[in-house]
Amino acid sequence: MVKTILSSFLVLIICASCNDQMPNEQPLTQDKEKKLQNLIEKYPDSSLLKENLVQYYRDSGNYDLAFAETEKLIKSDSTNARFWNMKATLYFENNDTTNAIHSFEKAIQLKADPKYIISLGSLYAETKNPLALTMADVLLKTPDNKKQALFIKGLYYSDTGDKEKAISFFDNCISLDYTDMFSYREKAI
Repeated sequence: MVKTILSSFLVLIICASCNDQMPNEQPLTQDKEKKLQNLIEKYPDSSLLKENLVQYYRDSGNYDLAFAETEKLIKSDSTNARFWNMKATLYFENNDTTNAIHSFEKAIQLKADPKYIISLGSLYAETKNPLALTMADVLLKTPDNKKQALFIKGLYYSDTGDKEKAISFFDNCISLDYTDMFSYREKAI
């Protein structure tokens, strides 16, 4: 009897808390967007606030608005590699490989950041572009990126059909980091 009453009480509490959260969810997200827009209006030179708005739209799955805001950022400063990287990432997530590659290339022209090189090298590998090997060679010149460089080479050889060569690169990645699940996965594939 006590268990039944306690169970009923818990169900009521859970239902009440669910009902309280559901209607508030929509206004909270609208509030966040409005707050960001208001802050941008108040501090129009803040790139960080604008980037947060892009991220908000991206997280919400509203890529049209994320692209529009990113375009505004690039228009305000076309020499900022970070903005081009943001645009490339949006294209990639939107399954537009060609424009993602173009945007990553632009980012790298502006700043040869290893993160951008890794992203572009991976896309080159997936599209069977031999420039993937060039990107990997650039990464090999920096000791902190050896595993990523070998992984890109493995991806390239895997995607171009040279499975044995690909496996050897994935094995090299695993020898550098035995917890590298991506290399294990690609090797298994």
